[in-house]
Amino acid sequence: MTMTEPSTPLQALAQALRRAQRFNQDVECAPHCILWPDKDAQWRPIIGALQAELPELLVLGPLDEAHRTGPGIWLRCAMAGQVPAIQLDGKHPPILYLPGVGRQDLRAIEHCPESLRSLAELQYRGQMFSQVNAKDWTVLAFLKSEQGGLGLDVGQDKESKESMLLALGQIMNQPLEVLRARRLDGAWFNTLLTGGDPDRHPVLCRCQGRPVEGDPGLMLRPNAASGRPHGTISMVKPADCRGTPSDSGYMSGYRAAFG
Repeated sequence: MTMTEPSTPLQALAQALRRAQRFNQDVECAPHCILWPDKDAQWRPIIGALQAELPELLVLGPLDEAHRTGPGIWLRCAMAGQVPAIQLDGKHPPILYLPGVGRQDLRAIEHCPESLRSLAELQYRGQMFSQVNAKDWTVLAFLKSEQGGLGLDVGQDKESKESMLLALGQIMNQPLEVLRARRLDGAWFNTLLTGGDPDRHPVLCRCQGRPVEGDPGLMLRPNAASGRPHGTISMVKPADCRGTPSDSGYMSGYRAAFG
């Protein structure tokens, strides 16, 4: 399989997922699918953009055929070509993105949640998208790792890690040559988020703000409790919020609002 040199992290991630389908034809069968566990759902904000690169990417979640998303049994039907809205070309095995599911959640089938039992046996016929140490790919690991990742210089302090996740959509569309030329830390991630205007830092805490059009990089799909529409996010001045990007309350508010 010939691949061109990726120009952005998004393209690099798409290529890494495609590489996961490789196998030794002398001793192995082609993988039935690629399983992509993501226990903390860190990658969820950029899945829509990634699906534009990978038409075979399907997502575990509430039924939403327009976004190629559905529960386990629906995913099995889609893989089998029994869902008219989902057309797989057969050139690449389906990739199943599993937000909220860790590799270990699939290991013991008898202890799997009911929602995962229809998928658990695929671990024996498919391929896991994981690091060389068999751990799930987190955002930080993919950006930093020189073994299968991008080998970037990324800060590992608390603020850098939190801001990195908030700015994931912007990061994934940055030119790789730009990212390789600098250290990626909390201050730089926050610049991506605000466009240099601190009054536009996204409020992901429990406070009311003025709604604005959502940045595609922050297009999070809210949970039922939040009631917020797709593609919008609240923004107010940081001074109006009860937390700052580096405060633990800031991230707990984010989790409460967006699940």
